[in-house]
Amino acid sequence: MKKWVLFLGLGSSLLALSGCLFPFNHVAESPTGELAVILDQEGNYNPFPVGGAVWLLGQQGELVRSVLELGETEAAGGLVWSPSGTEMLVTILELDEDFFFPHRWRIVRLPLAGEPEVIRQAEFPLSSPRYDQTGSAVFYLASPGETPELHRLDLSSGEDRVLASDVLSFLPVDTELWLVRPQGRIEDAKGESVASFHCGEEDCRIFLFLWPQLFLDISPGGDFLALVVADQPGLTSPHVDPLTSLYLLDIVQSSAQRIATPAVSPVFSPDGERLAFVAGSPGREQQVFIYELESSQVTGLPGSEGAFWVRWTQGGLLIAVEEEEGCFASGAGTGPAGSRCSPGSPADPAGPGQAHSTTHRVRPGGRMGASPSSASGGHRPKAPRLPSVTQLRGSLGSLAQGDNPGRKGGNRTKGGQLAPPGAGFSP
Repeated sequence: MKKWVLFLGLGSSLLALSGCLFPFNHVAESPTGELAVILDQEGNYNPFPVGGAVWLLGQQGELVRSVLELGETEAAGGLVWSPSGTEMLVTILELDEDFFFPHRWRIVRLPLAGEPEVIRQAEFPLSSPRYDQTGSAVFYLASPGETPELHRLDLSSGEDRVLASDVLSFLPVDTELWLVRPQGRIEDAKGESVASFHCGEEDCRIFLFLWPQLFLDISPGGDFLALVVADQPGLTSPHVDPLTSLYLLDIVQSSAQRIATPAVSPVFSPDGERLAFVAGSPGREQQVFIYELESSQVTGLPGSEGAFWVRWTQGGLLIAVEEEEGCFASGAGTGPAGSRCSPGSPADPAGPGQAHSTTHRVRPGGRMGASPSSASGGHRPKAPRLPSVTQLRGSLGSLAQGDNPGRKGGNRTKGGQLAPPGAGFSP
């Protein structure tokens, strides 16, 4: 397997929310391999950016051009490309100037040649926009009340239809859509149950509505489903926090197995033969693991320590790692061996005879340049641990306690400990 890795520095830890109901800022890849991401006002990556711009990136992580400037009180995320690769969708939140709470949501169409177009606007949460297979319509989720809805918006006529109510997330499977219900049930296009799981807490429903990419994925052929859920502890007293476990479901055989605890960000390879995910264990930084579906072998990816999400691209794996400063390091080029994102960051994962990574630093003003510290060593700062369900809920609750995480210079909640002492990693 080609180990193509992109390291991104950030200013906050896994799901340390910079605002309630903010969309997640993933790097999006077009059908032709172009990358797009939102960078903040300082030109750095943040999972929940406020202000900044939507940028196109080159194959080596270099900045090409911005396609949309964001206002200082606008948050954005959820980038997705059209099937033709000629345009994107982005979800933008307008924030209150005093407390940075979202009060208006917009889904914006971004043609690479042309002006941005607002295709949906509401004063309630909008989430997960994505094109249909033809690119002529957009599916998205809306939550005007207590019951979220799945919509289909025709881009030509403007017709907006509610396809289903009581939907947390949806999964495209060939030409069909599978639905994730708030009751913890996953249904196929016929409405038959594929799997069920415990989703009684509000945080479970919020996470699946806003950031489904971090918690579930389906294989290209629709035969396997990867799902991250909160396992309830067997001990009832004293209190023990639930841990997020990754399960692999065989849809054809109607069977399931637990792959790792704690874990997050499952994603299948384009050929459907492997599953990448982020996991950890006590006393060790979380990192990316690769699970081979045929052999059930699990392999850790060297150089991915401190990862908090992973995606599979046409060039290989794309990994987000927390660093002290914002920086990119792409491993598809032929740069010097042992390149580092910043002093103390992971060593180059490539071994002898393999492609080595070339390191770049994102500088203020959106300029990219070779890192002056690419050959330096040093101590790597300890990355945040995968938080427990209770700690994730606490991050959301901190907003109600007067914190102002989204505001520039304001407080930002941090992720908690990996797990209580004694919690293990499986297998």
